[in-house]
Amino acid sequence: MAAVVKIEPILDHESTMDKYRSDITLLTDPNVEDEQKLKIVQTLNENFEMIVDSHQYPTFLEHMIKHFIRILVDGEPYFIAEYHIFQVRKLVLEMIYRLPCNEFLKPYVDRLVTLCMKLIETDNEQNGISCIRIIVELQKNFRPPYNAEISTFLRNTKKIYWDIPDNMEKIFSMRTQQKLCINDLSTVDISEILDNTYSTIVINCKTSESNTETYNVIPRSISSLKILQELPIAIVLIYQLYKDNVKRELSEYIPTIIRIIPLQPSTLYKSHSNYNKEILVELISAQIKVLSYLAFVIKPFAEIVTIHSVQLVEGMIGMLESCPMEIWKFNTRLLTYFYNSSCKIKGIHCHNFYL
Repeated sequence: MAAVVKIEPILDHESTMDKYRSDITLLTDPNVEDEQKLKIVQTLNENFEMIVDSHQYPTFLEHMIKHFIRILVDGEPYFIAEYHIFQVRKLVLEMIYRLPCNEFLKPYVDRLVTLCMKLIETDNEQNGISCIRIIVELQKNFRPPYNAEISTFLRNTKKIYWDIPDNMEKIFSMRTQQKLCINDLSTVDISEILDNTYSTIVINCKTSESNTETYNVIPRSISSLKILQELPIAIVLIYQLYKDNVKRELSEYIPTIIRIIPLQPSTLYKSHSNYNKEILVELISAQIKVLSYLAFVIKPFAEIVTIHSVQLVEGMIGMLESCPMEIWKFNTRLLTYFYNSSCKIKGIHCHNFYL
């Protein structure tokens, strides 16, 4: 007997858009399985250009934004990258980032910026990075008026920088850099892992004698060295757009971020056989991005930078001494630029700094 081949009907454009509209509604339905939600967002993502080019796009966008915001606000953040709902939330934010910055998006800008500022405080590192990029893109293109949430955002992100020096032991802990081997993922306290890590943790779960499943625990956004690399461009843009409104917050921001410039892992850590150089590269990259921000605002905040100039220059020297060769060329260029900028400001003590 011949096999029966199931042929999927080919939908016209109108029917396809109607189906996508119906599918988006399922994303906020608690009775729909996460695997089905993932298939829905994957389909939307694969056909994103067709959706954007559709004549139905303006009304479709309203429907899509409403449900995208609901799934991100009503749903809990997830930190295990292999979970379907983790991937759903990640793809939703990536699609928001891809939305064209045109007049159709303008009515939703304030809501999206507010959403992203809040998610940075609660979500995982990958989604936090997407949120910062969305904020930058929306503020750059639409220049929304200042509101109090911007100052709140500055205070909250300042705390991320402030906490780094007190958590160097966690960042460079050999315990959190080992792969965890377990038999049952449900026995692992993910919150405890998240409380003690600034980088991805790999968990190998031995489900049988011949099978091992691998899970990646992604750090919280507020405990991420990658987030520190993304934040400076957002802070520079906020300074450009709202300098008269946030001068006090930024004057407090500068001493806080300068604190991370001198940070280095201990000699004991570097000598360890399992020393993870990638984490050091992440830290130095974050320090370099801080310097790029300082180089941009050094003139209007020269007095504050001058007060911390010794700490700053000593930190730069330490960065050069410990900088891995693979990022040496880029870092020395930026350090030279910062050095040249800072030496133009009266009182910056650069006389001991040589490249």
